[in-house]
Amino acid sequence: MQTETLKVTGMTCGGCASKVTNALKSVTGVSDVDLSLSEGLARVQFNEHQTSPAAGRC
Repeated sequence: MQTETLKVTGMTCGGCASKVTNALKSVTGVSDVDLSLSEGLARVQFNEHQTSPAAGRC
């Protein structure tokens, strides 16, 4: 397992944070998400053989 801290912008409320958390948790290989609305950060634990931080970039 690997852990990455991702900067998340544009969140303005708990609903936004919940949607971002659910979206991250729906990614195959992601096992845990700890999101801080006030810091704008998401700490994501994932299996590096199944996904990577680059997988979600366009």
